[in-house]
Amino acid sequence: ELFRNTNIAFKVYDRQVVLSLSDGVSSVQQQKSISGKVTDSSGEPLPGVSVVVKGTTTGVITDMDGKYTIPKIPENATLLFSFVGMKTQELTVGNKTTMNITLVEDAIGIEEVVAIGYGTVKKSDLTGSVSSVKTNELQQTPMTSIDQGLIGRASGVQVTQTSGMPGAVASIRVRGSSSLQGGNEPLYVIDG
Repeated sequence: ELFRNTNIAFKVYDRQVVLSLSDGVSSVQQQKSISGKVTDSSGEPLPGVSVVVKGTTTGVITDMDGKYTIPKIPENATLLFSFVGMKTQELTVGNKTTMNITLVEDAIGIEEVVAIGYGTVKKSDLTGSVSSVKTNELQQTPMTSIDQGLIGRASGVQVTQTSGMPGAVASIRVRGSSSLQGGNEPLYVIDG
C-alpha cells in the first residue's frame, strides 16, 4: 500500500526488504568505466602514474603509453593522480568517460636541499644537526686564515692551534671527542 502509484518496487528476503525502481534502474548510484592518458608538461606519456578513486583502494597504474582504464566507478567519484616528482592532482569524474590529464613538475628550490654524506635531502626532512657559516660573516672578521674564521661560529667544530709558531696549521675537529659516543677519535679532522 505504501508504494502504490509510485515507481518503487520491493522484494522481501527473509526479514530484509529491498527497494528498487520499478523501471529496472537500480536505486544504487550508476557505475561506469573511465579511461584516459596522463602526460607531462612537454606532452610525453607518463608510465607508472598511480590513478586511484579517492577514498577507496580502487586504482590502476598507467601503462607504457601513459594510458589507464578503471572499470565500475561511481559518477561522483574523484580521481587522484600521483607520480614521483609531480604534483598530485584531483579531478571529479562527473559524466565524463574519458579524462586526459597533464601532470606538473613539483620543483623544489635549491635552498631547500641539503647535501649529506650519502645523497641529498630536503631541509624539512633532515633530522640531524646542520651548521653553516656564511661567507659574508667571515668577510666581516679580520683574520689571516680560514681556521681562525671558524672559531666559535659552528656548533660541534673545535679549532685547535697545534703550535705557537707563526703560520702553523690548526687542527679542525668536527664532532670529535665531545660527541655522544665520547670516543677518542674525531669523526672528521681537517689539517691545513
